[in-house]
Amino acid sequence: MNKMIVKGESPFQVPGRAFAISPSLEGYTLNYSVDGVDWTAYEEATASGVTELVNCPVEGMFFKLAGNFTDVTIRY
Repeated sequence: MNKMIVKGESPFQVPGRAFAISPSLEGYTLNYSVDGVDWTAYEEATASGVTELVNCPVEGMFFKLAGNFTDVTIRY
């Protein structure tokens, strides 16, 4: 299993079809984008202290954690 560290709201890409995001201190709203410029937010925010699982994203999509200010670990 691979991992990467994401700092705050920095955009990231995951090479695969599923990933997990470690808990953050603030909570966040997961956003996605096809070009890294125009973003769409998921309907529900992720609370602080919760591990988020993302299944079957389109490979190559961009993501960011809006409202997050801590470093989190992405496992894929």
